[in-house]
Amino acid sequence: MTDGDGIRVARQEVRIAGLDAPEWDQKAKHQDGYWFSHGKRVKSALIQEIGGKNVCVSVEGTDKFGRLLGSVTYEGRDIGEWLVREGHAIAAYSDRYTHVEREAREAKRGMWAHAHNFDPRAHRHRGPRKG
Repeated sequence: MTDGDGIRVARQEVRIAGLDAPEWDQKAKHQDGYWFSHGKRVKSALIQEIGGKNVCVSVEGTDKFGRLLGSVTYEGRDIGEWLVREGHAIAAYSDRYTHVEREAREAKRGMWAHAHNFDPRAHRHRGPRKG
């Protein structure tokens, strides 16, 4: 795993298409009031789900960083859909998982259960924090 929305398969970095996951350093505030690294939590969930397992990648192209971009399945199950359904990622860059995100929001799963969290895209564009 490279992060919450990227994996390494056969020495190739693959970014899972149609979603965006919290960044490694992205914090979220739990309902109990403590702050935690949301990106690390998502990466851990992805490792538990598919780490070390044989996955299938359907390459759709490359991203602006030269990584392969595509869908990832394990035993016929769409891992991108799983990430969004569990509230570990948001639907992004296409409409592929918007219905699943809506379901996760309504059920308050994953990031949607936190007292405070940021859209990963907004977090990346915040720039360095001062103070």
